[in-house]
Amino acid sequence: MQLSFENALTFSDGQLTFLGQEPDGLLIEYFMTSKKVHNKEAASELGQFGSLDFISKPDKLTAQPVKDFGIKSFPHMGAYGFYTPLYHPTSIVVIPINRKGEEKAAPEVTITDTGTTIHVEIVGDYTCYRVAVRLDAVATEFITYATSFDFVPMYTGDCIITVTGHSNEISVTSKPYETTMALTDRT
Repeated sequence: MQLSFENALTFSDGQLTFLGQEPDGLLIEYFMTSKKVHNKEAASELGQFGSLDFISKPDKLTAQPVKDFGIKSFPHMGAYGFYTPLYHPTSIVVIPINRKGEEKAAPEVTITDTGTTIHVEIVGDYTCYRVAVRLDAVATEFITYATSFDFVPMYTGDCIITVTGHSNEISVTSKPYETTMALTDRT
């Protein structure tokens, strides 16, 4: 029996390119550029993969810079992944990457630099929120019950700010909101 392929896809968006397939037929290309994992996705029409239009989407695996990552697809389960943060020795496994209904939506967050502090406004239905501010290998985390508050920036550079909603201090109930913001140390 001879196999013949009607379509061959070439991916050149970045380093370490992986293709994940979801149970609904959605194909997601994961690739690394400038130490960040980005993704594009394309939906197949009735199982036809001959003409795919990959569109950039918000990063699904992590917003952190990484030194390594990998993706594996499992039938009826979708893509699983792992990544090793650039400044940490241990890997994090995401099983599955695209959860369906197991986590609540990330809180809506507005972050504003007032010139003296960073003002945060959160809209979400959670008891408390874990806020993490990371600059390369260092991070500061705190838990707040307030949905409107200010904090003094403690790092200078492009920081990753993560806000996760919790039903209490230990039970994670939301996907994290993540953004990158240039901060100046004002402590």
